[in-house]
Amino acid sequence: MPDDPKRESSSGLPLIPSLKEGQDRQALASVVLPAFCWINTPSVAFWYQIEPSAHDAFTLTIHTLLPRPLLESPDGASVAASVGGIIEAIHLEDVPANAGPWQALKAPLAQAGWLTPLEEAIWLVNQWWLDRMDDEFEAHSAN
Repeated sequence: MPDDPKRESSSGLPLIPSLKEGQDRQALASVVLPAFCWINTPSVAFWYQIEPSAHDAFTLTIHTLLPRPLLESPDGASVAASVGGIIEAIHLEDVPANAGPWQALKAPLAQAGWLTPLEEAIWLVNQWWLDRMDDEFEAHSAN
């Protein structure tokens, strides 16, 4: 029953009320170049705000969106805090996992390797960036 308010996702959170059959098991991630990412799950949605601060650094702000009925429920504040804590823990776990490869990429003899088909999003960002750099180079060369 799609409108059953007691249905829960695999995370234990209530499902977004208007989901159709089958949507309660799907997640969608979208990237809008260069620095916007949206993730929609059956219970919660997130958007990632990425703000570059240097050529090799950025600030990541994760915005969490929960259904209004859940937030307005008696335990809404604790659920929101719990979801925020889980998201923070997941991303903080990724920081050291990415630090080693980042250091290796900056090593003097490091060379780029091939991407796998599973890394198409990385390739798309790289192509977008290269196109922008070509445009910027041409604009400066014309002056």
